[in-house]
Amino acid sequence: MSRMLAYVADRPLTPREAWDEGVLDAFADLARLHADGWGSAWIDAGGGVGSAGGVEAFEPGNLDGAAASVARIVYLRFASKGSPALPENTQPFVRDGLAFQHNGLLAPRDRGLGLLAPADVAQLVGTTDSEVYFAVVRRHLRAAGPDESARLTAIAAAVNEVRAVYPDACLNAFLLDDSGLFVVHSAGRAATPLPAFAERGFTPDLLPPGHGPDYNTLRVVRAASGAFVVATTGVDQDGWDALPVDSVSRIDVAGIRSVPIEPAVAGAGIRSVLMTLPNFREAAPNAVATLVVQLAVTKLDALAVISLAVDSPVLAAGSARPRIELDGGAWAEVDIPKFGEPPPLAIDVRSPLGLEHARLSALALAAALEREAGWSVYPDFPVAAP
Repeated sequence: MSRMLAYVADRPLTPREAWDEGVLDAFADLARLHADGWGSAWIDAGGGVGSAGGVEAFEPGNLDGAAASVARIVYLRFASKGSPALPENTQPFVRDGLAFQHNGLLAPRDRGLGLLAPADVAQLVGTTDSEVYFAVVRRHLRAAGPDESARLTAIAAAVNEVRAVYPDACLNAFLLDDSGLFVVHSAGRAATPLPAFAERGFTPDLLPPGHGPDYNTLRVVRAASGAFVVATTGVDQDGWDALPVDSVSRIDVAGIRSVPIEPAVAGAGIRSVLMTLPNFREAAPNAVATLVVQLAVTKLDALAVISLAVDSPVLAAGSARPRIELDGGAWAEVDIPKFGEPPPLAIDVRSPLGLEHARLSALALAAALEREAGWSVYPDFPVAAP
């Protein structure tokens, strides 16, 4: 539930040279809400990874005098309950020549601990779920070796292992090594944590920019400095591009290379009885039930109508696969014909709980659209007679 900012350049730059005043000041303003500490990591002159930070809210002056670097990441923390603002909980974490920061909530934490060997658990120093996630990533990277392609694949495999036990969580993360940046863009079905913001007095009308439906979208731009800049929402991202959904990207002076995070094999990574409790939902291919609407309507308009009909926001807006959460854990996506082709409009209702649940959720959505929008909706699957 925190905010992240990074750059990668072809020459050493200070933070203000890389990001410019507007981006850095807008990012710093987010610390009014994300006020539980800050951290930064960078590639130092010797090729290692340095870090600094504190448990106080970030201020722009914290980076005044910061060393010029070819790459830097910065983190503003919004603490999860049970993980207070302590130095050992401050991100980015630095271990084994790697710096790692994560935006999301993995609860309960014990479920993630079940992914770790006792030796890995013994190396944890704080109480955050993000440190557990980092330990899983490091284990995969140790097995991958130095080859860049192998490291991309290893990080994707680590994300899949964590996703198997946290099906809905946001797993967006930055990982900095001695030659560049890896970015995980895998937001899951995590909603913007509006109730947590409201507990701090930030009702929707008082929230900073970028705290709406696209809260968990990561975007990148080539800045005027020539650096690649990557950020969570909250800074002006007009003209920026969303990174591919469910991907791991390598960003260095040569450019951006992305690999998809393929669907996990059910049961992958299971190492502990903690993960085999009866209420644990293993990752499996999501079942799909399709609804058909004979309307000529844009995808954005269709999403808006569905959102209003079920009173649920559009998540991952601006990405390749925006979606709307439905009751019971299912969600809806919209597919429209290519330009110039006639209707129908297709609404895919997906569920991790199986085909029957997907179909029941689709029928409930169809009833809501007929009731609230006056649409005639037809299920593209068999429906038992009443």
